[in-house]
Amino acid sequence: MQSPIRQSVLLKKSGLICGITVGASFAALALAGGGGSLPVPTTLNDFALPGTQTGGLDVKHPIVGADSCASCHGFYDSEHDPYSTWSASMMGQSMRDPIFLAAMTIANQDADFAGALCIRCHAPSAFLEGRHVPTDGSALNDIDQMGVSCNFCHRMVDPVYEAGVSPAVDNQIIMDLGANAPTVAQTHSAAFIVDPEDRRRGPYDEGPDFFYHQWEQ
Repeated sequence: MQSPIRQSVLLKKSGLICGITVGASFAALALAGGGGSLPVPTTLNDFALPGTQTGGLDVKHPIVGADSCASCHGFYDSEHDPYSTWSASMMGQSMRDPIFLAAMTIANQDADFAGALCIRCHAPSAFLEGRHVPTDGSALNDIDQMGVSCNFCHRMVDPVYEAGVSPAVDNQIIMDLGANAPTVAQTHSAAFIVDPEDRRRGPYDEGPDFFYHQWEQ
């Protein structure tokens, strides 16, 4: 078994390789589409994906910061508690990784508004709440800078509804997306579905007396 330090190094290397690959892909696409003239005059629509769109959350249920989860899920075992392991992961650092930021800068230089796609994946709260424009990330707030947060992930909805297995509310959430409901083949590169309300999904039945937050199993 690899040590936590070794695993962390490998994870960081994987993140750096991914960032470099994304930047190189955008550069190649821009050059091919623009005949060598940069930036390519693309629009936000050129980077649109299915799934939950900007403004798709209930205004009373924004994505909350991971620090609000830490009081229950952190600070008791730095090697294993959920908050500590998340904060040291590439999810927790997704919007702070310098290689990613460099790749996003290059993407914006190569194709107008390309950074919107980068932010949608690396800071999903910013995309969902409309702070992905300007696409250089200058409008992001402190919660957005937390990257792929606990609250975001635990509100994600499986795009394939399975009666008796999926939370009952998920079927209506998917149906409400209409034409924006992604197929299984499309549910990559940030084509995610998020519960408009702050109902957090997990493997456990918390029981009727659980009052800390709404939950679904």
